[in-house]
Amino acid sequence: MDKKTSPQTLLIAAALSLLVALVLIIAYMVPKINTLKDLNQTIVQKQQELDLGKQKVQAVRDAVQLLQQAKKEIEVLNIAMPTKEKAEESLLQVSEIASKQEIEITSATFAEDKTSGSQQLTMSLTTRGAYNKFVDFFNAVNTNLRPAVASGINFSPNEEKGLEASFDLTFPYISPSADKSAAASGTATTEGGQSE
Repeated sequence: MDKKTSPQTLLIAAALSLLVALVLIIAYMVPKINTLKDLNQTIVQKQQELDLGKQKVQAVRDAVQLLQQAKKEIEVLNIAMPTKEKAEESLLQVSEIASKQEIEITSATFAEDKTSGSQQLTMSLTTRGAYNKFVDFFNAVNTNLRPAVASGINFSPNEEKGLEASFDLTFPYISPSADKSAAASGTATTEGGQSE
């Protein structure tokens, strides 16, 4: 009978060893699986933080781009409606337009008008050129970045270039001191519309 019990004992011992090994493997793996779950949750959380960080970086980049665009627009506005008369800049712009339109500027003088709260630089010009070039010149001056209003246009014949024209170009500008004085001279009104 020893021989029969011996293989059964071995079989039971092997089954018990396999069961103990299985329990040990499960005991070892369960904490590892929990650690993996924790790591996975950490990865998901860090991915969400990364995505949020990328969104914030993109928002900052967009804000910087908007600021740069606004700065460019302010620069353009400062050219179109400066805070000073900027006679030299105005003459340069008109000279460039005249050159492109084949108009010769023979003389230029400046005068400022600061009456009644309006600030204007008036440029009086004498020029020479062909009639059709004058038409293009005045259109270009009206649509220039710093537009001007032409007035007092007088044409006379010129033997060299067809016509001689004298006219005034008026360039408005915003004076910070005029804005302050206009605000100071304004009157306050109540809800009923009566002055205080």
